[in-house]
This record gives sequence, structure tokens and C-alpha cells, in this order.
Amino acid sequence: MYLRKFDYKISMQTNPLAALEQSDHNVLQQAERYAEELIKSRLAQKFDFSLEFTSTDTFVFNKVYNGYNRAYLDFPVYDPSKTYPTIGSIASIATGANQGQWVSIAAIGTPEAFTPAHWKLVGQLNDIFYIALPAPAFNVLGKYLVGDKVFYKNKIYQAILQSAARDHQSVLNAIEYSNIGFPNFFPDDTVNGFKQWGVGVAYSVNCSIYDHVLYPNSVPTDFPTWSAGSYSLNAIRNYGGVIYFNTLANNTAIPGADLTWLPITWTAGDNRCQEILKGYVDVSLWRMSSAMAPRSVPEYLQRNYEDFTGINDEKGVKIQEGWIDQAKRGDVIPNLILTNPTYIGVAFGGTTKANNNF
Repeated sequence: MYLRKFDYKISMQTNPLAALEQSDHNVLQQAERYAEELIKSRLAQKFDFSLEFTSTDTFVFNKVYNGYNRAYLDFPVYDPSKTYPTIGSIASIATGANQGQWVSIAAIGTPEAFTPAHWKLVGQLNDIFYIALPAPAFNVLGKYLVGDKVFYKNKIYQAILQSAARDHQSVLNAIEYSNIGFPNFFPDDTVNGFKQWGVGVAYSVNCSIYDHVLYPNSVPTDFPTWSAGSYSLNAIRNYGGVIYFNTLANNTAIPGADLTWLPITWTAGDNRCQEILKGYVDVSLWRMSSAMAPRSVPEYLQRNYEDFTGINDEKGVKIQEGWIDQAKRGDVIPNLILTNPTYIGVAFGGTTKANNNF
């Protein structure tokens, strides 16, 4: 799910939350699904939620992560009576000088007391990391040159043709405004997308498959610097201060020159839109409160819900705007990717007009 239980702590303590969800996690999940659908129904025409509304799960070393996926640290407690024979094993220390979330950098075949030299500190409990987009998100109205890279539907594409010009002459050539097309084709356009973007390369990260171990808090200097030569599949190298992994056997290309070396950037921090996150929590709590006796519902739950969604009168007429209304109109600008339009909107018809100013 998009939320973690931890995300509710800023709004409600553990015991009242357990009472709201009636000690049934299914109640909480249903409330969260309602919150997500409400947000999408109000804002999906303007904002793209495909990267925002993804699961926020515990980091797993051998899991496949896609672009912009996130994970948080909540590892099992280290057990000195166990062995950890696989590099990349995870464990946590709750207190003391070694407190933190750890990933093994050595095979531990014999039970032992926790030995920091055999482990790498990744962060602290509930720290979030996310996979930064390997290229800017595609914008159908953008201006791209040959060689520019974009990220679209979890694939990286590199422009073969530049964006179409939309100068005065091309507008005149369209004859009517309704004929003016986008400057770019969508990369997955089955007719023309290939002509501008080629086939693209699927993008995913799996920390366990590379020739050097990748951790969420790895930095470029943790890896060998790329030098000219032939590289095997899944080689990982530092080039120009960027971590790249190789997707082609016997690859001699320079990282970044094409789509055979792809960048990896695990970034510390929460990439969820914080305004959406707060509203998601507020709507979920309000939805669960409907099962309570009316006089026992905390007043702030209703107020927070209305601040986010607005207030309608008994006829459905908006009498107080909420944050959602402001975001829809553009008064506030949330940290979200705008939806790509699927057609050129034309307020009225008519022929294109010549600009005769000299």
C-alpha cells in the first residue's frame, strides 16, 4: 500500500488508531483504497499518479525495483545464534552504539556476536530510499533533440528524431487549429512512436545481481571507475560521478552514450508528494471514523478532511474550497508529474491566422 502504519503517527497515536480500524487491518486497507480513489477521481485529469501511488514496502535486497519505486528500512533483529551465509543479508540493532539497519558485506557461516566489520550500515529504522528516475519523465509537449533520453511507462527511450517544429509557418500549413498536432509522438505509439523513440529499454534495479554489491546508500566512489574495455552483463561502474549498470554482454560502449549502460541512483528521502500524503492520511482516518458514535468522533478528523476535500452544502454546491480544489485550479503546485494530454484542446474552430507583423 501507499501508506505505512508509521505515516499515521503524526496524526494519531497507536491506541486510538487501533480503535478506529477495529483491530482489523482490512478496515484500514479499505479506508486507504477509498482515499486513493477519491484523490484520483478529483485530480487524475491533471496529474499522473502512476509513479506516485505505488507501494511503500520494506527494502528487500533481491527484489526488483522500477523507476521511482521506494522502500523503507525495517529489518529483522540481528540474532547472534544464527548464521548469515549470504552477502546482502539484512538485520537491525535496536539500541546501543551499533543501532541501525545493516546489510551484510561478508558471508557469516558461524554464529557470532554482531561484528560491525562484517556489515554495512544503511540507515535507521523507517528511513526511506527511492530509485530516482534514470531520465526526465516524457512530456508530449516538450522540446527534444536527437539523443535526448526520456522515461515513459517504466522504459527509457532515446530520441532518434527531434521534436517537430511549431513555428508560424507550420501553424499556417495546418490550415485549421484543430489540425495542429503534438510536437512529439508518444513512445508507445504503435504507428509513429518507433520513428522518434525506437524500441526503448525496460528499466529495473535488483541490488543482488551486479558484479559489485549495490546498497540503498551506495555512492559512486564505492565502485570501480569505468575505463575503456569490454564489460560483462550486470557490471556496475562509476562514470562521471554516476553509478551505471551494464545491460549487454561484451559491451564496449561509453556509459551514457546509448541505452546499454543505465544509471542507478538510490536516493535517501521520501519521494511521495507530502501534501497528497497528508490528505491520504486525513481521508483514511475520516473514512474509518464513520463507524464511531457521532459524538465520539474527534472534531479535528472532520476538519482535516474538509480542509483537504472542501465542503458542499446539502444540494452538492461547493461552499468551501479544499486543497484539492486549489491544486486542480493551479493555485497550489504539488510535487506531482502533470498528465500528458491526449489531444490538442481547441476552444473554437477556424482557420489559422497569418502573422503579418514585420
